[in-house]
This record gives sequence, structure tokens and C-alpha cells, in this order.
Amino acid sequence: LSTIIGTGRSGAVTLEDVEALDASGSVGHATERSEQVRLGSVHRTMADRMAQSWAEIPHFTESNLVDGTGLLARNASTANGISLNDLLVAAVIRAVVRTPRVNASYRNGSLVVYDDVNLAVAVATEEGLFAPVVKRAQDLELDQLADEIHRVTTAAHQRTLTTEDVDTGTITVSNLGMYGVDFGTPVVTHRQSAIVFFGSLKERPLVLDGLVVARPSLYVTVAFDHRAIDGALGAQFLGALTEELEQS
Repeated sequence: LSTIIGTGRSGAVTLEDVEALDASGSVGHATERSEQVRLGSVHRTMADRMAQSWAEIPHFTESNLVDGTGLLARNASTANGISLNDLLVAAVIRAVVRTPRVNASYRNGSLVVYDDVNLAVAVATEEGLFAPVVKRAQDLELDQLADEIHRVTTAAHQRTLTTEDVDTGTITVSNLGMYGVDFGTPVVTHRQSAIVFFGSLKERPLVLDGLVVARPSLYVTVAFDHRAIDGALGAQFLGALTEELEQS
């Protein structure tokens, strides 16, 4: 349209102006503008894994509404440099340690249960979504975990991740609460069996001792690979995670 001289009021482009150019062959059939963006090797690996996951994995999800009062209290009492997201990730790690069968992968009719919790943290960047891995997360103290999350997140934004950084996870955490998202149903990553999704932490009506009160809360949803994890085991993990999040 920027190439057309409008004949309407104040130079507005009219339908007649467009039709006149089309009749002369200057416009022809309309086409959408597009941009072809070349993906890096890490992004291509992530894309391939997601497509494979969606095609192969029979998903099911389970969700809880979690009281976040204790979580906020712990966040207020921790040292500087420890974020709310760090506490969420730490709770996932403790819940995995309590229910180790979820830290697994279904392969060719067998279940591979991993010894280490290599936790992938979903990171949104200008280049797309990446999930760099915090390796052997079960051995890290909270401050060490926070430092490692910061390191891999920075590497994701700086585009210095390697395929090894995003292809060795055993379970994934995705937190979109910071974007105002309340609830989501995530896709299980290839060669994993579970992904934890955290929604926004905000005041909601909860029933406590027979009374409806406003309390900070968040929805937690876990998607599972039904080949590796059944509903009961999924419920055990979600229950353990809820307890870890709600502890005072």
C-alpha cells in the first residue's frame, strides 16, 4: 500500500486505487510478507525433539492449586540472589528425590530410571524457547542451584549453549507465571517422562477452616508420558511437589 498514490480524502488509498493497479498488472495477486530465519543447531535440536515428543508420547496431565503463603514467606527470608523461581525448581528436585520413578524415560519397551536429576529449565529468549540443563541438581545446595540456574539462563540468552547443554535433561520445569499465565498443559520432552508447569502466583479465593479467604496461590500442572508413568504414580509426585511447595 505504501507504493500506491491514494486518490481518496487526504490521500487515502481507496478500493478503486487498488483495483486500478491490479488491472494494469502492477499489483497482481496479493502475497504475505515473510522472513526466513535460519535456526542454530541447538534450536533445531529442540524443534526436532519437540516434534518427536508430540508424535510419540501419549500425554496425560494432573494439576493442583497450591497455597503459596509458605512459598512467599521462604522467598522473603532467603538471602539475596535467591528468586521465587529458584525455590520452585528446588521444590521440584526434592519431589523427584521422593518419587524417583518419575525421573525416567521409556525406551523400546523398557523403563530407564536415571540416578541423577538433570533438571532442564525452560528459558524464553529472542531466538525462541530453550531448556538448558542443571546437571546433578539433587546434589546442589539452594545457593548453588540458584547460581547454576543463572548461569545456564544467561548462556541461553547469549546463545552460547551447546547441544550437550539442552539434550541431557531428565525432567523439565516451565514457569510462565511471570508472564501472567495462570494455567498450561506442557509437552513432555523427548527422552523424559515428566514436565512441570508453574502458573502465576496471585491472590485467589481458598477455603480454610470453612471460610473463604484470599490467599496467594498458583496452579501447578505436570504432564507425564503414560508409557512410563501411570496416574497413581503421577499423583504421588504431584502430591509430594504440593507438600514441598506449601511447607512453612
